[in-house]
Amino acid sequence: MVKIFTPYEDEKPKRVPNNPGNVMEPQYKERYDENGNAYLEQVGEINTYEKIQSYKDEVDPMSILARYAAGDTTVMANPGWYIDTSKLPANYIEWRNLMNEQKEKFEALPLEIRNKFGNNFDAWAATAGEPEWLENMGIMPKTEAEAQPDQSKEEQNEQKQRTAL
Repeated sequence: MVKIFTPYEDEKPKRVPNNPGNVMEPQYKERYDENGNAYLEQVGEINTYEKIQSYKDEVDPMSILARYAAGDTTVMANPGWYIDTSKLPANYIEWRNLMNEQKEKFEALPLEIRNKFGNNFDAWAATAGEPEWLENMGIMPKTEAEAQPDQSKEEQNEQKQRTAL
């Protein structure tokens, strides 16, 4: 029969130490053999206890409050990021299908636009949404600040020509 122990009894269960595991955690890097097959190669070891302890000041509430009391407002300046993830892929297959759809969109672009990205889907996708990407796509023209130096150079050349006459 199973014995249930309570904290108020004199009889306690037998103490059995657990196995805490290995202090050192192996680190691996992916490598490829001559046939192109991937394999893992151990490249070193990291002390897991030291790695965990290296973050103690960042998560200790007393340390955080002491820094804030000393005038360091950056400890409280980590705002949360809220994004709508409802349209993100739920699994690898959905992600692959999404990327294939985006690649088809890239392939449907005019050759002139694709050439601005080196005809490389990865370069197009990696810079999506950035100002350079918007300019290359023709969505946003070059900013006025970038266009003005060209105009001022033309004006300077005209002034030089006028003074030479």
